[in-house]
Amino acid sequence: MSTIESILPAAVEGFFALCVGAAVGSFVNVIAYRVPLGLSVIRPASRCPECGKALGWSENLPIIGWLFLLGKCRGCRQPISVQYPLIELGVGLFTAWLYLTLFHTEQGSWWGSGTSSWWRVAGLLHSLPAVCGLVVFIGGMAAVALCDAARYLVPMSIVRWVAGIGVASWVIQAHVSIRPVDFFPPIPLPPGAWMGAALGGGLGVLIANGLLRVGTLRRSFADYDDFVAEGETLGDYPHARREMGPEAAFLGLVGLGALAGWCADSWLSPIREVASVQVLSACCAGFLVGGGIVWIVRILGTLAFGREAMGLGDVHILAAAGAVLGWRDPLLAFVLAPFPALLWTVGQRCLRPPGSRRELPFGPYLVIGLAVVLVLRPVLVDLGQLLHWIPGETAQIHRAFG
Repeated sequence: MSTIESILPAAVEGFFALCVGAAVGSFVNVIAYRVPLGLSVIRPASRCPECGKALGWSENLPIIGWLFLLGKCRGCRQPISVQYPLIELGVGLFTAWLYLTLFHTEQGSWWGSGTSSWWRVAGLLHSLPAVCGLVVFIGGMAAVALCDAARYLVPMSIVRWVAGIGVASWVIQAHVSIRPVDFFPPIPLPPGAWMGAALGGGLGVLIANGLLRVGTLRRSFADYDDFVAEGETLGDYPHARREMGPEAAFLGLVGLGALAGWCADSWLSPIREVASVQVLSACCAGFLVGGGIVWIVRILGTLAFGREAMGLGDVHILAAAGAVLGWRDPLLAFVLAPFPALLWTVGQRCLRPPGSRRELPFGPYLVIGLAVVLVLRPVLVDLGQLLHWIPGETAQIHRAFG
């Protein structure tokens, strides 16, 4: 087989993945603009924010539409931000890169060392539910990063949809038959009694949220708006330490649920081998570990410094990531996130005058950390001290579900 014949299928599929990712990026732009304003992301159709002129189908094409219009509205001739095609291109390239990494890296190759062979053996058709969950995850995290960077706001509706669709995609995947393989699907399972703890902790989250909704548990920072002047994004809140009490109570209920699940783990024996139970426990473990590590840092930092340390939005970002990717990747992302934050801070100090500097919240850095983990996993695998954190060929255990 010639080189062209061997490369052509990957190139065609990669281009298709690029197009799908660009379409997702176009929707990301809609979400990032409308959700913080409380607008529907479905209606009305895309239109110029200045004159209200609706865009035609050709103008709505990702990247190409902006080029077709030469970056200006056809009605009022006002400039259209270059952010739109850049986000579409960025999400498209990331999606294509990830797709080629998962499905077109050879087993045993250096680049393939960072991904599980399950993807390549199962193929796109038989792993479609998991792939859909990943695509929603990519788009949702991009939208969250844009909202947080622009408005210092992490819309809870976005991260909840990401987490919910992620969990549903893995549960559905558990019931999709695939060709028999020797590798377990690429989401790390909690070992031993940790399965019961993960499921119990997930139940604890549901119970705590129910008590929060009916008012039995008090929401933290309920009077925050009283300390934010009109037009400001952030306020100087004087009672941050006090508000850690309700948050600790919420976490306490989750911890009790996890402890109860740990103690009752033996009761799971009849259903331990059920694929949907296994992946549900993996998603719960990722949700709890991802969100828990940030929340604990937030509580301890707030108690130590007397001001809100990290935001609850950051908690939800890594919790949603854990629900989709499992418990290892959010921990890695949390470790990596300070590095882009440091680069941004140094760049601001070196390149911009003091009056024009703009600090970013931590959410976008967490998203960058997640992107690095997904795309540069083989590089991380090569770092020996991180090897035991990385789910890859070392996760060749048990069997595939299907």
